[in-house]
Amino acid sequence: MDNIKNTALYDFSQSLDGRFTAADDMLPRALELMADYLAADCVLFFNWKEENSIISERLRRQGGQTYYLQEDIFVDVNSPEVIKFLQDGVMDAPSLDYPALYALVIWRTPVNSLKTLQNGGATKSRYGVLRIERYKKNKPFTQEERRLILGLCRELSVKMSMAEVDGYNVSQLNRAVALTELAQLFATSIRLSDSLEEILKSLQRSFNFNRSSLYLADPNSNKLQEALSVDLSGNVIKLDIDESLYKHFSTECGAEFNICPIMAKSDISVTLPLKLQNKNLGWLVFDNILSRVAISQEEVFSLKQFSSQIALAIDNARLFEQVQQLSNYDELTQLSLRRFFNENFAQELYRSKRFNLTFSLIVLDIDYFKSINDD
Repeated sequence: MDNIKNTALYDFSQSLDGRFTAADDMLPRALELMADYLAADCVLFFNWKEENSIISERLRRQGGQTYYLQEDIFVDVNSPEVIKFLQDGVMDAPSLDYPALYALVIWRTPVNSLKTLQNGGATKSRYGVLRIERYKKNKPFTQEERRLILGLCRELSVKMSMAEVDGYNVSQLNRAVALTELAQLFATSIRLSDSLEEILKSLQRSFNFNRSSLYLADPNSNKLQEALSVDLSGNVIKLDIDESLYKHFSTECGAEFNICPIMAKSDISVTLPLKLQNKNLGWLVFDNILSRVAISQEEVFSLKQFSSQIALAIDNARLFEQVQQLSNYDELTQLSLRRFFNENFAQELYRSKRFNLTFSLIVLDIDYFKSINDD
């Protein structure tokens, strides 16, 4: 039996080795293997949040198929049975009239928590419970099978911890690359209209929130100037401007615009001010209102780090448009200058040649216009 156990553990380890970058992705394969090794009719995996005293079913392997289901079971963490279960790692299922065992799985996962990082910890324990079932009453689990189950759970714990760390490292690398690309975009943004859309698209690709929105404010009039939003599809849409939002954001982020409650009341939404030299340029709002996935402190730090660069990119784009406006239009009459005519003439001529279009030019001479201009 020991040889069979060792062979099963080795095969189990090899099957889960280096193929997954998240514990949740590993579980379907793990349940499939366990069902085969233990000749089980059904293997279920439950998440266990000790503070809630509830185990919640997430995954079921039954009849050669894997299902995602929901079943909550109350657990009295102070009962002698549960205390012994935490010590032994395996126990009989008391409420079933056929052979079934509960087995404990504990793994480590990286934590994006400011408090955890400040305390010197980078991971936390997560708990799971397996329930292995056999529907025939004459096939109880032997002591050797119980030991095999414990070995499989220990191996699964190790592999899930490794997968979580690997996934975290991959996400960190992807985030670093994405933020580098964002920095390059901010440095080269010139046209304001193009800048806003590209900034939003880049942020959405980098952080994959349900929705990313940008509210652009006019620092001179203290009014909202433009509002854009992008969702998971990557499509940028213009939002209707609600003037009451300016007051809402200003109040939320403080009268001095220097103190902002970064995280909203719920942890699925973040509001960040865009400020530069005490100028109010707008706000960025990110949310996971559909998925309800909490936005991590690490993501907030990254967003806050680049909010000043985004504000600088917006301010540079505005200055460029102002300079372009001065170079193309007369300051007194607001009429276009010859530079503007030359640029547009060359552009239209190129377009007509490229698409084989008819090109026409109308020249008008206004009598006595000089006297009007002189006045």
